[in-house]
Amino acid sequence: MKKNTYKEIEKNLNSSIKMKLNQLRTFLDLGKASVMVGAGFSKNAKMGEDIHMKDWGELCEDFYTALYGSRPSDHDFRLKSALRLAQQIESTKGRTALDEIIKNSLPNDSISPGDLHIQLVSLQWRDIFTTNYDSLLEDAAKKPIVIIM
Repeated sequence: MKKNTYKEIEKNLNSSIKMKLNQLRTFLDLGKASVMVGAGFSKNAKMGEDIHMKDWGELCEDFYTALYGSRPSDHDFRLKSALRLAQQIESTKGRTALDEIIKNSLPNDSISPGDLHIQLVSLQWRDIFTTNYDSLLEDAAKKPIVIIM
């Protein structure tokens, strides 16, 4: 991000948010900040227009279909969670079956890290935690870091 753009954004921020961002900057500089990256972040991947990144709800539908052989009705589906369904698949069909469903649900071979992935991993996080099954963060960490000021 260009400095003048950052200055413009900073000028319009509420003082409470500025304080929190400064705290984050301090912890990053000390190597004491961690970040949690959720599934929505994967939607920032570089991908073709014909590629679709599934969210937890869509992955949950895949789990349900694998367990019950049909797409869920709204009534059945409201009572299920992705983690519970994943656990049921692992218990009844084995870990390999669960891994295959996840692998087949992700276009991992057709996506690559976006600019936000690369910028995120370029910061000095102590830890990066994620619930994501894709390898976008790992792939971004392998890319050479180019910082544009």
